Amino acid sequence: PKGARSKGPVMTREQLRVCVSEQTAVDKATYDVDRAQAVLAADRARVEQLGKEIETRKPQVDRNSEASVDSFNALIDMHKTWVDTFNARLPQMDAQAAESNAGVERFNAKCAGRVYSDRDMDAVRAGS
Repeated sequence: PKGARSKGPVMTREQLRVCVSEQTAVDKATYDVDRAQAVLAADRARVEQLGKEIETRKPQVDRNSEASVDSFNALIDMHKTWVDTFNARLPQMDAQAAESNAGVERFNAKCAGRVYSDRDMDAVRAGS
């Protein structure tokens, strides 16, 4: 705003272009992490639902009926598959989140709070 005091030098157009590009990358990484976390949350909910179903059905299993035992064991196998899938995704999710956080930190160190010209920002956004 007119009359406002700035901290530090005004960014060059090239510095601003780099920061805008990094902001776009940070936004995409954050979006991707949010989507991955939503998938992970849905998987966790499925694991928990299957666990509850196992606990509910356990007392109802007729140990003298092969079909009843096989059906219950199939449910246990399904639960195990979901648990294994969930656990396999955790390291990837952690790495993705760490990478996203590192991008935010890089952006903040290089760009956050820096002063720029509105005219330069308009030019950068227009592709100049």
